[in-house]
Amino acid sequence: MKKQTAATVVSALLVLALVGCGSSASSSGASTEADGEEQQSQEASTQEAAPQEEKAPESKYAVTIDGASVTADYEGKPAIAINFTFTNVSDEEATAMATAAYVEVYQGGVQREVAFATDVDTSGYTNKVKAGSSIPVTLVYELDGTEDVEVEVKELFSWDNTVLANATFSVQ
Repeated sequence: MKKQTAATVVSALLVLALVGCGSSASSSGASTEADGEEQQSQEASTQEAAPQEEKAPESKYAVTIDGASVTADYEGKPAIAINFTFTNVSDEEATAMATAAYVEVYQGGVQREVAFATDVDTSGYTNKVKAGSSIPVTLVYELDGTEDVEVEVKELFSWDNTVLANATFSVQ
């Protein structure tokens, strides 16, 4: 959580710094006819431009959320095991999902904590994957009731909070 807050603060400061770098009017404060024509031309070209779809940010990693199942943690309390596929699509050295992405799980609008289950193999989360390779990953989270569970996977170090995958599961 602290990493996300720090990244948000740094992002906000960078935006404020860039806003201060904008161009200003001529130093005399007077506008010439040529300046007016140039401004009108720029406004016209802006109005004529067709709306463009926002391109999804590039990521070095791909994650799919493949499914989920209700289980129990080591104390017998209800939990949800969520299955992912983590792919290293970069040309960099091997990396693990644990160092490339973070998972947020919510139930009823409240973030759920990681749970530990004795019958679920979660080792894929820390196993490194070389460029171009994939690995199945399972993570377990505590449950509190029967409300739907929302899952969102984001790139761990991203200025724009790149969402790699999201899904909602019913636990009823």
